[in-house]
Amino acid sequence: MAASEDGRWRPPPDRVDEVRAVALHILDLARPAARTVGYAIGLHGSLERDVDLIAVPWTEDAADELAVVSAIQQAITDNLGQCYRSHPSQVDEKPHGRRAWILYFQGAVETENGAYPFVDLSVLPRR
Repeated sequence: MAASEDGRWRPPPDRVDEVRAVALHILDLARPAARTVGYAIGLHGSLERDVDLIAVPWTEDAADELAVVSAIQQAITDNLGQCYRSHPSQVDEKPHGRRAWILYFQGAVETENGAYPFVDLSVLPRR
């Protein structure tokens, strides 16, 4: 595992494509899972270090924040192995009411030092 200038882990250069492929697979899992609870999913970032997803309430009857986080978490668990989410007390408050959750999972791609890609899921608030 390599660290960048900002101190964040980066996959070794020979694993970047593998991490990106897993990230795109996660996107394919997250979109239909979020749709079931009234959310749309957008992608943000390079897909080299983590999977930055943005969940936007899309329907009038969109469920609450925890429902979309749980739906995506379950989709990852069902397809890639056990997925864990950050505790609600560890959710980061972001600008404009956005809240950032981290979803951790193992088994898809592991770097030589045991690091795995993760999902950084930002959820926009419902009105």
